[in-house]
Amino acid sequence: QSDAGYGLPDGLAMRVPKGSQIVVQVHYINTSGASFVRNDGVTINVVDPADVEEYANIHVTLDTSFEVPAHGAATSTTVCTVAKDTNAVLLLGHMHEWGKNYSLELLAEDGSVAEVLYDEPWFPLYSSHPPALRFDVAQPLFLPAGTKLRQTCSWENDDAEPLTFPREMCLSFMYYYPDDGERFAVCKPEVTDGGS
Repeated sequence: QSDAGYGLPDGLAMRVPKGSQIVVQVHYINTSGASFVRNDGVTINVVDPADVEEYANIHVTLDTSFEVPAHGAATSTTVCTVAKDTNAVLLLGHMHEWGKNYSLELLAEDGSVAEVLYDEPWFPLYSSHPPALRFDVAQPLFLPAGTKLRQTCSWENDDAEPLTFPREMCLSFMYYYPDDGERFAVCKPEVTDGGS
């Protein structure tokens, strides 16, 4: 189901170790040419551990191999391997303002597409507010260890400099449970019969 919210479902929470520093990164685009002042606020909902059924963490598929030429277009496709059984309750793509399309496909054992998990024409506002897919805790998106995910990003660069990571990005972000640490899937450029 699609939802613009990014919070965890009831019963799930994330651990924040005692003494942790919380850092908030905020981006603004000022098209007016005039200075402006903004105030940002963050709400952290603290829950009683007795109300936590499972702890959650993040799972990321990350492509850092791309380069979009100056005043040009590019598409990058990587195949990402899920290292451990993963119960995802939220899935979203992430690119910046030069993105044109983001997709994430679940591959069958023979390399064919078993399911399109996420496919979105990209708009600049999605860099901070992308569409999100949410899954019920009782029926999460289950990705067994060894699952192959094909991630494809396309861009159009109107800038005079090439775009590489992290100025532009290509990744998926998931919340999963039960927590056993931050997870980053191993993503490699897709190799076809004709080469990479």
